Amino acid sequence: MIGTNDNGVSISINENIANVIDKDNGLPSDSVRCITQTSDGNYYIGTTESLAVAALNNGLELLNVIPQVHYAVTLSADEEGHAAAVNAEGELFIIGNGEILTTDKINDGDDIYTCCTFAEDGLLYTGTSGSRIIAF
Repeated sequence: MIGTNDNGVSISINENIANVIDKDNGLPSDSVRCITQTSDGNYYIGTTESLAVAALNNGLELLNVIPQVHYAVTLSADEEGHAAAVNAEGELFIIGNGEILTTDKINDGDDIYTCCTFAEDGLLYTGTSGSRIIAF
């Protein structure tokens, strides 16, 4: 899967672009910032507007849009089918089955979440603008 700055998201099969989803086909924005695949096979696509959920079903198919995750800057997935997203405002979202399960925002001055990644042991590590690492 290939995310672009101004042409949406595409898949490449045998080095040929086989399918494109863009704003005209329901993608929230043509500007893609991050992509991750969960263990259930779904793709979470962070755009400058909202988070989209897509699957490969005889081509790329848009399943859902999660508007609360505005401008996702980083995404990660665990082995249990969950995705984690951090948006440009520094909010952390945990998502399962295409829906937000929980959110978190640091209430400590100017410190915000800036990135996230799931480790092999299942812990979620987040980085902050205050040079901290927080594990969940």
